Amino acid sequence: MTRSQIYREPRDLAERGYADAGTPGLRDRTPYSITKKGRQAFADWIVQDPGPDLIRSRLLLTVFFGDYLEPERLQQIVADERRFHERRLERYRSMEAVPWSGPESFLAATLRCGVALEEVMVSWLASLMETKDGHGK
Repeated sequence: MTRSQIYREPRDLAERGYADAGTPGLRDRTPYSITKKGRQAFADWIVQDPGPDLIRSRLLLTVFFGDYLEPERLQQIVADERRFHERRLERYRSMEAVPWSGPESFLAATLRCGVALEEVMVSWLASLMETKDGHGK
């Protein structure tokens, strides 16, 4: 999902009666609140099976077609991505320091999943960097 799609969504929800738009504030930022119809739509949606995950990763696609890149360029991409995922992992770990309990326990479970995914990404990217051509082990 692109940033522009995310910014359009609240307006679309309001047009469908799921949210009410408040008074625009600084820099025309508009607060939204969920309506009764929106709460019902959420309640109907959340009980459904989530279905399969769809993985859309430009990085995986780039690595998949890595043979079409100069090895130095692929290594640079991998190194940049590793730094990005290391920073994200650090941020997630700092969030773990917040005491999560009660109804927020599912938030903590979701955060633990994010930490685990970032650990896998950092490890995988490190393995790609261990070879000269970027193909990993």
